[in-house]
Amino acid sequence: MIKPFKIVLYPEPILSLLCARLTDDQIREGKFNGEDIKEIADRMFLTMRQNKGLGLAAPQVGLPIRMFVAEIMVKNKFLCLMNPTIDSFDGIETGYEGCLSLPGIQAQISRPASIVVSGITPNGIKETYELTGLEARIVQHEMDHLEGRLFIERMKADEYEFLIKNLKKVLEIEKKDDKEKEVP
Repeated sequence: MIKPFKIVLYPEPILSLLCARLTDDQIREGKFNGEDIKEIADRMFLTMRQNKGLGLAAPQVGLPIRMFVAEIMVKNKFLCLMNPTIDSFDGIETGYEGCLSLPGIQAQISRPASIVVSGITPNGIKETYELTGLEARIVQHEMDHLEGRLFIERMKADEYEFLIKNLKKVLEIEKKDDKEKEVP
């Protein structure tokens, strides 16, 4: 039975890292750090679904690799790509986004309305997909994670500064509460 991962929450440093590409050997062997890549994908899907997410990137579960899963049906399977790239994009649309690593926070974010994304599936097959609307938004959000970028960084500057200031206050209160709970 597969176990879900623990979601990494802001401000953990891994969320700001540029993730490494999986090597040709890792893809050919289907392993990352001794763990089966297909099992990693299954655990990521389970984690995403248990937390009611639409997508989940590897750094959100503590893995600094270029891999994500998404609740997007393509070619009769749900989307999972390694070493993905956005090959083209078109248009702009604005919509609400949230993030499992920033629970309770949503913001209006502008992104390209349609994209062409390519990457390698857990079976080692290179695939390319044309996505629009919410599906394009989900993939772009997850791709940002692989670049060490959070959706809140795409907010308007004044909104972002207000949010970060208040997040820091909340995190300081949480740290203070945690220290008070510690037994001497």
